[in-house]
Amino acid sequence: MDNHQEDVNEVQNEEETFGGGFDEGGTLNALSRSLGFCIEKCFLELAANSIDAKATNIILYILLGEYILVDNGIGMNLEKLKKMFVIFASNEKVSRLGNFGVGSKPALIKLSDEKETLIITTDDGKNFYTAYADWKKILEV
Repeated sequence: MDNHQEDVNEVQNEEETFGGGFDEGGTLNALSRSLGFCIEKCFLELAANSIDAKATNIILYILLGEYILVDNGIGMNLEKLKKMFVIFASNEKVSRLGNFGVGSKPALIKLSDEKETLIITTDDGKNFYTAYADWKKILEV
């Protein structure tokens, strides 16, 4: 009976050690494909985020095949910028256009052609924060 108990413990320990996990790249891949993000929907999602940030001017530049979105909305502090990259992040307000903290990531992936995204933001006009996402590396499965 002792030998059998040891075998059960080994299996239980293996399950705990090697149990499920979270594959961020796989989740982003699935979201990008399942949400049907076309180029237009991507721009609408990012514009909705600008509107949520109280922007009154939203300008899209297309330069040498790269997209640059500039707005005059309330920017993000470092904590909010980090949270922007969390999948299924909760929204602070109910009256937002964005839902579940999902849309910006697939939009940025699509617009960057699954390569790179650079975000520069400020929360007070003095302190600037930068986030860089290498989607190619993140999406490796």
